[in-house]
Amino acid sequence: MIPLCCIRHDIVINFSAHLLIPEQQQILNQYWQEYLRLFRVETQALGKLGEEYQQIPTIFEYFDEQDEYFYVQEYTEGHS
Repeated sequence: MIPLCCIRHDIVINFSAHLLIPEQQQILNQYWQEYLRLFRVETQALGKLGEEYQQIPTIFEYFDEQDEYFYVQEYTEGHS
């Protein structure tokens, strides 16, 4: 049986690169790379915790599409 899932969409901030001076672009790229690294680390940590503890939803997968980042987690019924 396939588990009920939901897809979480992470917030993406889109800056117009042509409006930034090169120094700003370099700093923005560094922050963006760190953000992506932390997104992967957090998703992996949640995935491991979800496997060990029933109170934490299971993370099945994470992926990106057109520079937007998502993860698929076990559906948890309730109010948001």
